[in-house]
Amino acid sequence: AVEDLGMGKGGSSESKKLRDKALTILEEQEKNNSENGDSNGDAGVSKKEKKKQKKLTASEKRKQMEDSLRPIVTDLVQDMDDFGAGYHKPTWKDLMVVKLVLFPVVFAKGVAWNTMYGIRRLRKLPLSDEEREVLTRRALGEIAWTAATEEDQKEMIKRDLWVGQNMLDWEEEQEVKLLSAADRKRYNRMKKKGKGKED
Repeated sequence: AVEDLGMGKGGSSESKKLRDKALTILEEQEKNNSENGDSNGDAGVSKKEKKKQKKLTASEKRKQMEDSLRPIVTDLVQDMDDFGAGYHKPTWKDLMVVKLVLFPVVFAKGVAWNTMYGIRRLRKLPLSDEEREVLTRRALGEIAWTAATEEDQKEMIKRDLWVGQNMLDWEEEQEVKLLSAADRKRYNRMKKKGKGKED
């Protein structure tokens, strides 16, 4: 969030939002400081020091901004409970002892669900909504599933992502979303010509 990385360089929409929030807080702090500084005057600051502060290069300004943003971003992150993408502050439920105690129950539920699923498959019954959701969650992984919005989850379930080809198509679409606008246009042109994606 401090370095302002784009989606293609490891940034995310959450880090972008966090940076924007930190920037507004920084602007408010600078505004308050400038108001306080104007009333106090520039006592003790020589003209040479003022000129030196004004003659910063772009990289020095960026570094100075990152240094002033870092403590604000750190405070904002410490106030967050859910970091997105399946990451959250640890709770008592994350303790190994608790997980070991609950393991037999979780294991029994998993065996029961798989048994019922197998019986339904043998009887050639259509998939229920619960089965479709569980199969999609397994295909995607828990972190990707929890990171998705409810609308995205519904869309994923409709697309039958547990089927291999559907999953490959979906992953390709996700990669294309991360490309810049020019790269997306180039990709779409190549796809129309029938060449597909070339790496």
